[in-house]
Amino acid sequence: MISSSFVAFVFFSLYLEHLIFGPNAFAFAFLTVGQRRFQQQSRSSSRCATKKEGYKFGDISRGLIGKFQKDVNSLTGKKKYELGDFTRWLDQKGRSEVGSWVQGFTDKPNYKVGDLSREVLRRLRSGEYSTEDIMLFLKIVAIVGANVQPVAAVLPMKVLVEMVEVSLAQDLSTKVVGILTNEVDSRMKEMVTGDKDYKLGDVTKKTLTGSKDYQLGDFTKGIVEQMASKDYEFGDITRKLLNRGNKEEVGASNTADQQQIEDTTNQIMEACDKRHFSSKQDDAAIKNIELEAWDQKLLNTIERKNRGNS
Repeated sequence: MISSSFVAFVFFSLYLEHLIFGPNAFAFAFLTVGQRRFQQQSRSSSRCATKKEGYKFGDISRGLIGKFQKDVNSLTGKKKYELGDFTRWLDQKGRSEVGSWVQGFTDKPNYKVGDLSREVLRRLRSGEYSTEDIMLFLKIVAIVGANVQPVAAVLPMKVLVEMVEVSLAQDLSTKVVGILTNEVDSRMKEMVTGDKDYKLGDVTKKTLTGSKDYQLGDFTKGIVEQMASKDYEFGDITRKLLNRGNKEEVGASNTADQQQIEDTTNQIMEACDKRHFSSKQDDAAIKNIELEAWDQKLLNTIERKNRGNS
């Protein structure tokens, strides 16, 4: 399974670039992973602003996608990953086989409509999830056409950022990616400023980074220093990871550096969640979601496809 902390760090790297370089950079960064290219203006501004030869938005994300693909290969039994493998794996199951799989998944001998979606949400909210669970949830959302925003509002940050990675790797709709990234964006703004709708301006950027000449990693370091009980040399680690042109330097990043990244990102996400959930009625929001309809549409879709293939 993909390391949630490392995925989160990647996400925050892109997120922070969005804060410094503008909203277009953030949107293009996610939409171009894997198959799309940035518009020329975004590529030019990112190279100029980062002063890193060879680095492009999404480089780190592309590297992480390979890790998640291995999980899918293990599930499907294939040696080489192809786009949509998980979806095809689920669609090819017969209705009776799906029923048995659902019972095993929910750990309930007598399956009731809604149990599948309810169990997926329980795992995601509790942190007891795998990459397969995230892909299944996104599969349900894609089939049902459900608005993922109410669900995103009650999910932890780790889950949200990993969903973004899986959404990109599975080439899901940009609408889903947009909702997920907007939710993370609002939580980060809320944590830093106390207002999820606050727009970061030039004065705020200068204040938070403490420097006129922004260096990649400065903003992250500023946030960390406000939250952590000790000082972190976080900017140096960020620059190592982003410097794709110097593989030896990236390879030299030791276990301590990696642990530092995970500890730091965990602190950031936990702080976001603590603030966000302190004023939310999570259970009420979940009850308002029609999980029974989700299950029924998913299973009906699988059954129709199986009849068409028989």
